[in-house]
Amino acid sequence: MKRLLTGPARAEMKPLEHASLIFKEGVVYGGTSEGKFYALSSDTGNVIWMFQSDGSIESEPAIDGDVIYFGNSEGTFYALNADTGELLWFFSTGGINFSRPVFNGDNVVLFNNENRLFSLNKLRGEVDWIKTIETEQNPSQNVLYGSSAPIIQGDKLWVGISDGSMACLSLSGELIWKKNLSSESDYRDIDAIPVISSNVLISPSFDGFTYGIKPETGDILWKIPGSGNTGGIVNDNNSACLPLHYKDKKRGDILSLICLNPSDGEKIWESENIKAINPDEDYGWNPTSPIMLGYKYIIGLSGNGLAIINNDSQGKIAGFLLLSSGITSKPAKGEGRDVFVFSNDGYLYKIYIL
Repeated sequence: MKRLLTGPARAEMKPLEHASLIFKEGVVYGGTSEGKFYALSSDTGNVIWMFQSDGSIESEPAIDGDVIYFGNSEGTFYALNADTGELLWFFSTGGINFSRPVFNGDNVVLFNNENRLFSLNKLRGEVDWIKTIETEQNPSQNVLYGSSAPIIQGDKLWVGISDGSMACLSLSGELIWKKNLSSESDYRDIDAIPVISSNVLISPSFDGFTYGIKPETGDILWKIPGSGNTGGIVNDNNSACLPLHYKDKKRGDILSLICLNPSDGEKIWESENIKAINPDEDYGWNPTSPIMLGYKYIIGLSGNGLAIINNDSQGKIAGFLLLSSGITSKPAKGEGRDVFVFSNDGYLYKIYIL
């Protein structure tokens, strides 16, 4: 393990380390709440280069060729040479950048906490288009900062909005539809990154439900109990797996990984209650998006651990790794069975998963 933060250990009110990691060709990339963005050797953890940005970094980066892209809390979006850390260009979005960027041909598309989408030229940072998605905020609604990221399939993109809506746009920035999924909950933000499987758009909401949506129209096909603010993963058989929270009359608070049929939302299997690993400890209600390694799913927990779950009809918890200060940064797959994890007190771990 290697500590990346240069300041003291995280106090209660200091930022969590939300910036997820990515791995490519022997290098691990990721940012910190101190605004530093690192490229590190996956073998040794040694720093290859470090770039100091002008604000805390809470977004997942994205890499295309030899350029890596990320945003920060000051609204600055950066493009760096992935080999050297040289600044190629930057762009101010005017809002906090929580979500990861995505690519559309020659452009990179990003979304900020003001429900604004930007499409920029990947090489020069020039604006192709900017689209602000109008919201219908209820004065009594509690709004959380958004971290939903756009997803692109075919000639459209979709993104979750802070007023509980899902929006669909053309790749030229034209709004095709915007549908409110829930209007009854004080908390109804859609901060999760949606997934598409079997022509169904799947997204958890903060209103206590997860929705299956027709991508072309926004019509709700089904909804199931369970909320979340991260995202899921689509398996080879087109099933979708998502970490969801819900309340059970007999079992109380449940946090589990649910694998479902995208066509109707029916559960194929559900994991053991992750919070039951140790009922006397609070492992936090905030799981990361899962990653899949072989026949196991790996999920970071904001309390203090890393849960490893079997990919089978039982959904058994295969293991739990106690890590300091918890995990809010999505783990990254390395080579073979290596996984890289960034803890909330600033330690980068290289872990071998059996």
